[in-house]
Amino acid sequence: MTTRPSRFPALLLLAVALLTLPGADNRAEIRAWKVIEKTIDSGEPEDLFERTTSYLESFPGGEYTLLAHRLAGGAAFELGEWRSARRHLESWLTLGGREGLDEVKLLIALTVGEDGDREGGASQLRNVASTAQDPTVVQRAARELVAQHLFDGDWRRALDAQGLLLARKLFDPDKDLDDARTALSAAKRARETAGKEWMDDSWDELERLASSPLVAGLIGAVALEDRRQMVDAPSTEDARRSWALRYPEHPLITWVPGAEEFAAEPEDTNPLAVGLLLPMTGRYAAPGALARRGIDLAIQAAVELGWPQIELHVVDTGGEEAAAAAGVGTLVDKDKVIAVLGPMISSSAPGVADAATRHLVPAIMMTQKPGMAQSPYVFNAWLHPDDQIRALVDHTMGRLGMTKFAIAYPDKESAGELAGKFWDAVEKAGGQIVSVESYPAESTDFRETGRKLNAAWYMASPPGEADLVLPWLGSRKKPQVGHEPITALEPGLDYQAIFVPDNYRRVTMLAPGFIFEEINLGGHIDKTKDKEYLPVTLLGGSALNHPDLVTRGGKYTEGTILVDGFFLESAEPGAQHFTDAYRAAYGTDPTILEATAYDATIFLIQLLSEGVGTRRELVRRLALSTPVQSVTGARGFNADGSMVHELLTLQVHRGAIVQVWPKPATEDDADEAGQ
Repeated sequence: MTTRPSRFPALLLLAVALLTLPGADNRAEIRAWKVIEKTIDSGEPEDLFERTTSYLESFPGGEYTLLAHRLAGGAAFELGEWRSARRHLESWLTLGGREGLDEVKLLIALTVGEDGDREGGASQLRNVASTAQDPTVVQRAARELVAQHLFDGDWRRALDAQGLLLARKLFDPDKDLDDARTALSAAKRARETAGKEWMDDSWDELERLASSPLVAGLIGAVALEDRRQMVDAPSTEDARRSWALRYPEHPLITWVPGAEEFAAEPEDTNPLAVGLLLPMTGRYAAPGALARRGIDLAIQAAVELGWPQIELHVVDTGGEEAAAAAGVGTLVDKDKVIAVLGPMISSSAPGVADAATRHLVPAIMMTQKPGMAQSPYVFNAWLHPDDQIRALVDHTMGRLGMTKFAIAYPDKESAGELAGKFWDAVEKAGGQIVSVESYPAESTDFRETGRKLNAAWYMASPPGEADLVLPWLGSRKKPQVGHEPITALEPGLDYQAIFVPDNYRRVTMLAPGFIFEEINLGGHIDKTKDKEYLPVTLLGGSALNHPDLVTRGGKYTEGTILVDGFFLESAEPGAQHFTDAYRAAYGTDPTILEATAYDATIFLIQLLSEGVGTRRELVRRLALSTPVQSVTGARGFNADGSMVHELLTLQVHRGAIVQVWPKPATEDDADEAGQ
């Protein structure tokens, strides 16, 4: 932490200025105050503290009480007597002290932290830096906060504190950039400690995840410096121009060479031209055609709402990354598009992200794989796994009162990631994961998985070290065998639900195998005179939302709870209108693919209807705005570029998938299923 300069001289000057208070009638009080005046002149904080506190004890409510508290608080601060300092300074505030108010609030914040309440002190420092009127106090508070967070190794909060200086236009590159460099060096080390290699695009990821545009711009500026692009040369012009167009009003605009001129350059953009990257031919032509249907319906709906008619420029990517990336350049240079929709194929996402960033054009992707939006110019409208996990945990724990869970997941990376997220979310909410088991991704027989989930397998065959490993879950171990002796778990009692991050086809095969192992899915195992089988609920994500979950799974999938952003039978008016329009136009039912394409398109047109006319403004608005029309529960893009969704909770009830949350007003059966 930084060493703070003494504030005692400043307090003396203030005290002298305040010694024009009216005289007191009490001669003893006057004599006592004269002694204090001489002590002020001597500049000895120990003597001053002793005499001002003596005055306060001898003359409660005296003529100079207000000033005595201020002097005692300042002297105690210099002596490191934090509690005394805080007590006297807060008494000064309570009695109506206002002269030098910002300085006093700063000293109080510092005493709170120095007295051991570092979080409380940091909170008060942040408040001072945000509200103080004295710019010198603002700088001192913010820099003290930066120093504290750097001392604690919290580089994110250190950068956020620097954001306070940027917001108040008090960031001094000569004094404050070194702290930013220190914080970002710590970010590099943290990434490497976590086993992740620091690469050039790691800067883009940090910038994207910044807490505010001001902090993002600071990160981007330091990245230019780190990449040796902070020089006025033709080879660095594109990078500096990109930064300037992203942050045209940033306080560091004068620090980046040429940035002011770049920010003032007009865009060569057609504000109604939108590019579309879809596979219209090749092996992905069928899903590409479905996405196009959703886009066309959105354009039609926007016109009906009185929004502008966009000009759609289509590039057939054939599902190839190179074609998709090249298409971005064509759409920008030739068609002057304001934004690009697509791609929808995850393998094409990295190339499109690079091209969109290079051409400074926002791209709204529709890829199922998360983590593709690592540039300020890239967004992803697809349903994010985090939303699904949150919705499942909210419903099962928050509404149904479940507390204990098991997890069975296929041995593949995406499923392992979902299993880990569910595990974390349950424990964060106060629940418990009592059993976890993986199975081969192409399994068709799940009886062994059920026995392992219940620990019966390991009772018969004690596990070795290899048996404890959970693929894709790092160092986590199977909780059902983490103790001695291993005991069998009783489904329904030891765990109330099983999370299975797999598709509906696999789950319809899994359910009978689990029933065979006396895991009472759907409540269909008959009670015997010796044992009652408590019910267990299957849980899953949007990959279970298919009619065949019921037609193929039958009674074994009864009661299954799943979440999704789109449901054909949704009672939501917007979803009903979209489904009816789709059926009328194409004679079949839409899926989440068409619904996602619809939402991405209509959100873009919404922003254009609100007067957005440049790419740089569109990037900002995409990051800050909320859709007014949505059929997938879209609520706006998150800091990492992923779309936030408010999901529907669905359940298999009486042989059909029904909506149970939000509770449909007209669906009595759905209400009953959700009890």
